[in-house]
Amino acid sequence: MFKLTKMQQQGRKILNGAALNVLAVGGSRSGKTTLITRNILLRAVVAPNSRHLIFRSVRADLVRAIWQDTLPKVLNEDFKGLAFKKDEKNLVLRFPHNKSEIWLGFLNESGSLESVLGNEYSTIYANECSQISYKAVLMARTRLAQNCRKNSGEKLRLKFYYDENPPSKLHWSYKEFIEKKNPRNSEALKNPEDFAFFYLNPKDNADNLDEAYFKILENLPKEERERFLLGLWGSGVAGAIYTEELNAAQNEGRIATAKYNPDFPCYAVFDIGTFDATVIWFVQFIDDKIFILDFYQNTGRGFPHYDEVIKSKGYNVKLLFFPHDGANKDWSTDNTRREAALAAGYEVFVLPRLSVWDGINAVRVLFPRFVFDAKACAEGLECLSNYRKEYNLRLDIEKPEPVHDWASHAADGIRYVALAYQEQFKSVCGKKEEAPKGLTFAEELKRRARKRKADE
Repeated sequence: MFKLTKMQQQGRKILNGAALNVLAVGGSRSGKTTLITRNILLRAVVAPNSRHLIFRSVRADLVRAIWQDTLPKVLNEDFKGLAFKKDEKNLVLRFPHNKSEIWLGFLNESGSLESVLGNEYSTIYANECSQISYKAVLMARTRLAQNCRKNSGEKLRLKFYYDENPPSKLHWSYKEFIEKKNPRNSEALKNPEDFAFFYLNPKDNADNLDEAYFKILENLPKEERERFLLGLWGSGVAGAIYTEELNAAQNEGRIATAKYNPDFPCYAVFDIGTFDATVIWFVQFIDDKIFILDFYQNTGRGFPHYDEVIKSKGYNVKLLFFPHDGANKDWSTDNTRREAALAAGYEVFVLPRLSVWDGINAVRVLFPRFVFDAKACAEGLECLSNYRKEYNLRLDIEKPEPVHDWASHAADGIRYVALAYQEQFKSVCGKKEEAPKGLTFAEELKRRARKRKADE
């Protein structure tokens, strides 16, 4: 039997309070998921015809943690005798007595979240939201719109719940719930009262845990112990690849404003996906700096769409950098992506193939040259801060390759930015006949820009 501790009772009051959005944050096995799931079941029981959504990043984790574990436990312990039907195929829990439903959704299969977001909901719950992008959360918020009433006739208040072991202070959840700022532009929230949070740590759930579990947590390495035992926000995501580089850029004022300079070329650097995301970083190479002006990401669109995006930015982009698969066919035009870009009037450079870790190391070497526009690149920076290696606490091992998830496409794109810089450096300064002796890359770019302007 799950017994509500004093801290969990306080958390329940906040879950049922006035705030539209409520985050439960803290260490591992503190009862956050059980507490929120229990609350959702109560809402479903008291509001006829209501619909509720629980979603998570990965289907397998969602099924194991919620569908097969938390939901059955809470139903058995707190809702004995309540009739329900489980739709195993679609992951829907239905209550025949009042026609309420609890739906489960996930992000790691194309179109999966969009399919459940065809409905409107009275409650939405982002489980382990440290693994969920801000873009996905914003999309889910648009579906929190079902107008329902309780058995008493009182209107059921809309609620969006979140829980997580605290990730980095760079994460959107810290900015929105703790700092009360918009994660995209760092401006103060217009309605901060709609964003409430509470902490729950394992010691707050001691009545429901074995003492041996605390010994396990206390013996974890410092970073993991602070996150999973003490519930402390970190300076970086566990296993994150670019934490040191991003922190240095922030401290040195290189994540601020990057203004477009029309005297220098602007390049669009692509990571191309068909059913995965396609990413564009807009960059300029000036005075040995890599100015990263803008970021764009979308899914399932052909090159004509990205051509429109490039033109709408006003950067006068003439050269596109494509990854090695730029010679593959574009599903929307039946031409290669390179052919589609050439037909649209661009010059195209297809970058050579490079291993993931060689690319990551190239980014790390060049990161001190990066200057980001914080506002225009907010989504891309969020991805970079969450690009990580997968670490298994139970087995104490790291997988050799970075995790392929919502953050990885932007990170692949930044690898191509580094590679594009290296290729441009070689093409400009790599041969004596192409650049006067002793001329730096930045000086040669300036010389070419002056010549181009004079010719015009």
